[in-house]
Amino acid sequence: MKLSKKVLAAFSVAAALAMVGTLAGCADDDETDPYGIVNGSNNSYWVGDKTEGYTNTENTTVRGFDSTVFNHAGGLVEVTFKDVATVKTNSTYGNSSGVMGLIWNLAGEAGSTKVTPIPDSGITFYIVGARCSNTGAVKGYISKYEGVTNLNATNFGAPTTAGTAGDGNNGTTVGTKETIIKDFTGSKTVTPVDGNVTVWIYVSPNKLSSDNTKYDGTFTVKVLSKEPTIKDNEIDETSFSDSDVLFSETTSDAIEGGVSKSDIQKKLGIYANVYSGANLRGTWKFNETFLNADVVEE
Repeated sequence: MKLSKKVLAAFSVAAALAMVGTLAGCADDDETDPYGIVNGSNNSYWVGDKTEGYTNTENTTVRGFDSTVFNHAGGLVEVTFKDVATVKTNSTYGNSSGVMGLIWNLAGEAGSTKVTPIPDSGITFYIVGARCSNTGAVKGYISKYEGVTNLNATNFGAPTTAGTAGDGNNGTTVGTKETIIKDFTGSKTVTPVDGNVTVWIYVSPNKLSSDNTKYDGTFTVKVLSKEPTIKDNEIDETSFSDSDVLFSETTSDAIEGGVSKSDIQKKLGIYANVYSGANLRGTWKFNETFLNADVVEE
């Protein structure tokens, strides 16, 4: 699946996934990526140049962002941080170069990569991201954003004080709020292999009924140091051990009475933050998408 590009610059909080064995229809790039942070096609993407990655010469964090054409309810993304011991890092952020991650539950036009026009009330979505230090220490975060009307605003227009709504001052957008589900506290070290550190990001909706017609509105999120086995859109808990789990959370915003499958089939997005003065090198490999809403085009 080829994704069109969009860059969100200068916010510091914190896939588009191809169906395994089948590539989704391609969409023309109709939005610009002036930084050239996210590149690739089909089920393989990379940061900046394939070999050299992306070096941020700005005095603030910049981000590259891609969203899916088709709708899904979750997926499994293999993320590799390359050359972690030798790339230029930013000491303010734990000697890491940036964040790579997944956005989900993103509203947008059906059959298009566009997430506009955004209604006056804004949109809600989630982010899970990970960063890796020059010694292989991996940290991650999960956030929920509500009332977002400006995807290009710093932190999507939400105040840096989590849980409070923007009032239009200091670069915030009225009504936009961030809820931190997990912050960057704590880390686990992954031993680099050939200089690279690979993690697997898993996001899946939680069922309310056994016949897969109702979901409770929450999502299970896991970031692992070992590739898990997926069976029937769910992770096989026997395919990894507790020591392989870098962090894991379940979102807490259950909806009374549940929601239908179509209510949670929305766009996914991949993104990379690159810290000021740092060089981020990395790749995404899109292994699975769950509850795909659209027919794959040839």
